[in-house]
Amino acid sequence: MPRYLFLCYHGKGHFNPCFQLARTLQQSHEVLFAGVQFFFKYITSQGFSYYPLKTVPFGLGLEEWMCEQQKRKPVYFHALKDRWNDELYNKREQELTKLLDTFEPDVILLDTHQTTDFIVLYPLLKSRKIRLALVHAMLTSVLTDNFPPVNSLVFPDDQAGITREINLLKQKKRNRLWKQKLRFLGMDDDTIIHRRVRKNKIPGRYIAAQQRFYGLVLDNLQEFIFLPREFDFKEARMYPNQHYVGFQVDYGRSEASNDAYTSVRTKILQRKALHKKLVYCAFGTVPIDDAQIFLSFIDNLIVALNDLNVILLLATSLDTNNIQYSDDIYILPYVPQLDVLQYSDVFITHGGLNSIKEAIDQAVPMLVYPGESVMDPPGNSTRVVYHQLGLRGDMKTDSPEDIHGKLHQLLTDGRFKKNVEALKQVNRSYSIDKAITLLSSLPPIE
Repeated sequence: MPRYLFLCYHGKGHFNPCFQLARTLQQSHEVLFAGVQFFFKYITSQGFSYYPLKTVPFGLGLEEWMCEQQKRKPVYFHALKDRWNDELYNKREQELTKLLDTFEPDVILLDTHQTTDFIVLYPLLKSRKIRLALVHAMLTSVLTDNFPPVNSLVFPDDQAGITREINLLKQKKRNRLWKQKLRFLGMDDDTIIHRRVRKNKIPGRYIAAQQRFYGLVLDNLQEFIFLPREFDFKEARMYPNQHYVGFQVDYGRSEASNDAYTSVRTKILQRKALHKKLVYCAFGTVPIDDAQIFLSFIDNLIVALNDLNVILLLATSLDTNNIQYSDDIYILPYVPQLDVLQYSDVFITHGGLNSIKEAIDQAVPMLVYPGESVMDPPGNSTRVVYHQLGLRGDMKTDSPEDIHGKLHQLLTDGRFKKNVEALKQVNRSYSIDKAITLLSSLPPIE
C-alpha cells in the first residue's frame, strides 16, 4: 500500500487545506502528517496519524527562537554558534532521516513555506527513490515582476503600485539579511541556505531564480495549489508544473462545540425565521498588540448595526466584558465555523485564505479587514474585491458609518451573493481524483 507523508508548516491554516486530499488518499493509502508537537492532539482528533517533530526547518532565522525554547543562554552566543555549525540543518537531517526510516514513504507532500526541507531531503529522495511534490496552502509568496505581491493591497492594473510593493519587499529582505550578516559575522539566512545547497549538491534545475521574503524558491517540481484557478487574478501566470485542485474544503473536519454555542445557534435560527439576517464576525487569532484596535472595531461594529435588522455572532477570545450590546448580539470565545457559515448572510473576516474558501463554499459574501501585512490576508482581500465577492475595510480607520454602509451594501446588493455562488459552482468542477492521479505518476527526484 503506497504511503504518503505530509510535511506541513506550523499552523492550522497549513494543515486544514490538506485534510480533504489526505482523507481521500487514506481510503487506499497510508497517510501520515508530520509537524511540531503542538498540533499532535488536533491532527489525531481529525482521524490522521501524526509524527511530532522536535526540530524546525533551517534557513528561516529560527536559531535564536530555538535557543530560547531550549533555555540555552546566552542566547546570542549559542545562536551564532548554531549558524556557523549548521546546527538546525544537522538536527533536522537526523530527525527527518529517522522519520523516513520509520514510515518509509513513497511520496512526500512538502509545504511551500518550508522549502528548505527539500535540501535536507534531497539525498534521501534520490537514494530511496521517494517522490516529492509541493503543496500550496496559500497563494504563492514568490515575487513575480509586474504582478502584485500576495501581502499587498494593490490590483493587477496598478503597475506603479506593484513596482513600489515589490521594491519595498526586496528592500526589506536586503535589510533583514544585512542585519543578520552583521549580527552573526556573515552568516545570514541566505548564506546558510546556499552553503547547504552546495554541500548537498542540489542540481541547479531545482533552484529557481525568483525571490520570496523568506526561504527558498524551488523549480521543476510538481506543485498542487488548493484553490480554483478562477480565484486568482486573471493576469496570474500559469506554469505546466502547477496544478489547481480547488478549495477542497474538508467537511469531515471535526470542530469542537459546546452547550453555549448550541443554545445561541437555536436562538439565531429562531430570529432568522423572523426575517433577520446573520452577520458572522471572526478574526482568527488576534495578536495582543492589536487587541485594543480590535476592541475599538467591535464597538464601531455594534454601533454600525443600528437599523440593519441583523443578528451579530462574534467569535473572539478577547475580554469583551466592557462592551455594551443588545439581545441580537452574541459573543462567544469559539464557534464551529463550518457550521456557522451554513446559515450566515455576511462574513466579517481577517482575510485568512481558509476562512475565505469556506465562505465561498457556503456562498457567503464577505467584508474583509486584513489582519496583518506580513503574509497573505491583504492579497486575499484584494482578490475578494477584484471578483466582487465582497468588500474590504480598514479596521483602524473605518467609522461606524463606513461599516454600516458596507454591510448594508453586502446585505442588499444581490451581485455579491451571485458572484460568490458562481465561484462556488466553478469550484465544484475541480476533482480531487485528478490530483490523486497526478500524484500517482510523479517523476522521480534525480
